Amino acid sequence: MDGTLVCKNMPGMPSGEMRASMSGKFASTSYDVVSEATIDMPAMGGAQKGGKFITKTQVPGKRLGACDAPKAG
Repeated sequence: MDGTLVCKNMPGMPSGEMRASMSGKFASTSYDVVSEATIDMPAMGGAQKGGKFITKTQVPGKRLGACDAPKAG
């Protein structure tokens, strides 16, 4: 699975952009997803320039067995 999201002129912001992408492999008993988000922040509060904020994550997971939790309802 692969995906990309781009948001320009975010609500409450005078300018800027957020770009997020993810890719991963999913199976019936496991998954591994890598994502990255970059936000270009505008100058705010009298600052001369904005900045860039970058996050990168990797989330692996696997099924360990049946869940013993009671069902909702």
